Amino acid sequence: MTAPQIAVVDFLVLLALLRRITDLENQLAGARLSVEQQQTDHTAWRLRHGPRHNEGTAR
Repeated sequence: MTAPQIAVVDFLVLLALLRRITDLENQLAGARLSVEQQQTDHTAWRLRHGPRHNEGTAR
């Protein structure tokens, strides 16, 4: 392979890696949003239903 051919191959590999990084970053962002939504849903549920009850424990 000539130097320009190697440079083109390197560039294409770099593009593929950058695309993969972007995909992983998008998956991570989606997972974070999912966790945040679950926390929000749980907080809303907790506000509707009150604090936890300590069933079976002496007061």
